[in-house]
Amino acid sequence: MDFNSHMDTVVTVAVALVNVATPGRARGRDYRPPTGAELTDAVTTALRGTTRDGRRHTPLDAAATRRLAAEAPRLRAVFAAVAGGAADEAA
Repeated sequence: MDFNSHMDTVVTVAVALVNVATPGRARGRDYRPPTGAELTDAVTTALRGTTRDGRRHTPLDAAATRRLAAEAPRLRAVFAAVAGGAADEAA
C-alpha cells in the first residue's frame, strides 16, 4: 500500500522498531531482541536508515530508546492483526 511520503516514513520507522525490538523470526530463525546497551545500539541503527530523503536521525539517548522499545510489542500486535485480516482490531 502506498501512503504519502510522511506516512511511508512513519510506517517504515514502526517496522524497523518492531523488527529489532521484539522477538520473532529473522532469516528463518528465532530472533530474540538484544538488551541493555545492545538494544540501544540496535534501535538507533534501525531508525537511522529510515528516511527517504537521506536525512539522518538524531541519535537517541538510552531512556528514549527504552521507551520506544517498550512500545514495540504493541506495534507488533497491530501488524499481526493486519496480517491476519483483522483490520478493525488493528485500528
